[in-house]
Amino acid sequence: MFLKNNEGIEDSGLKRLQRVGLYPLTLKRGLYLSLVLLPLAALSGLPAYTYTLCVQEANEGRELAAIPVSQGDLLQVEYVHSMYKVKQSEFFLIGPDLRFHLEKVTFGSYAAAVYYDAEPPQGLVFEDGLWMVKGIGKNYSVLKYRISPSTGHVLNIGDQRLDISGKSQGPGGRIEICLEKKRGN
Repeated sequence: MFLKNNEGIEDSGLKRLQRVGLYPLTLKRGLYLSLVLLPLAALSGLPAYTYTLCVQEANEGRELAAIPVSQGDLLQVEYVHSMYKVKQSEFFLIGPDLRFHLEKVTFGSYAAAVYYDAEPPQGLVFEDGLWMVKGIGKNYSVLKYRISPSTGHVLNIGDQRLDISGKSQGPGGRIEICLEKKRGN
């Protein structure tokens, strides 16, 4: 509330606060206060944690990628379903607990969706030509995939797209994706 010349103040607690100097807000002081508080409010919108998304071979531990990410970023892992040969995408929100929170999984066919979860709690939804299962309550500290050139595994995070198909040289083509707290935080 910006006050000018004490207008609109009844003889109440507000007027007493103003008399003793505890409520001296004028238009000019209010403007200065907002110039200080607005940048602070903008800074409070920054992510609370910064992480590194690590992609590595499961057996050998060889690092395939290290990508800086933040709490609240959305990771999409897309690939071709090995049995049904349709596109499948998993969407994970990066949480403050160094875990991946499954938001949803989309499938190129009903059969692949039912294979994933025959009776999903929120049902199967058909949207934009894809079947979708919501991932309410599923959280993972490590994501594990078996990859090969035929599965077309791609990671999408922010504006980065990383093709990881066939990158693993270890037995079975297994990779792991995890989060590490970024150094210096």
